[in-house]
Amino acid sequence: MSHSGAQATSEGVQGTPFVFWVPGPLPGLNEIIAAAKGHGGCGRGYSTLKQQWTDDIAFIIRRARIPTMRRVRLKLVWVSVDKRHDPDNIEAAQKFIWDALKHEVAGVLTNDGWEQNGGVEPIHEIGPKAGVWVTITEVEPLPRARRTRPARKTISAEFPPAFPKPAHPALPGGGLGAIPQGAARNP
Repeated sequence: MSHSGAQATSEGVQGTPFVFWVPGPLPGLNEIIAAAKGHGGCGRGYSTLKQQWTDDIAFIIRRARIPTMRRVRLKLVWVSVDKRHDPDNIEAAQKFIWDALKHEVAGVLTNDGWEQNGGVEPIHEIGPKAGVWVTITEVEPLPRARRTRPARKTISAEFPPAFPKPAHPALPGGGLGAIPQGAARNP
């Protein structure tokens, strides 16, 4: 799991895509779940795993000299040495990449929520070394949603409202829980 010899390169200037390589294999969903269940289920293993990978990826991003951006789209080219892991299992590690982008060391994003996440394009390939090529492209910010004030609700004369009894064909009387006339309620 050694990934300390990470390489980073950047292309172009601001406004063009920036590319960097994170050597792997990165932990998949199965490893992440196993870490979360370890240590008696307290999540300490997951916390350690997440912190280690987030820090390492943040330093790769810093070395790539990627500028601060408002909203980005990621193209993730996941490279595996074989087909032993399902693509959806492998993609779970994108959480570490998004967290690294907002890490104080990298400083590319202020957060990784809806306003900053412009989407992800995952691609899977087989190659001699496991890892992921990350291409970061700045995209247009989300348009500001115009807030409209909801119409005021008026309380009707009938409060709470009367609901019709649902009909159920299998029960006598047609209603849910209907008791046939003449039957005792509490036998």
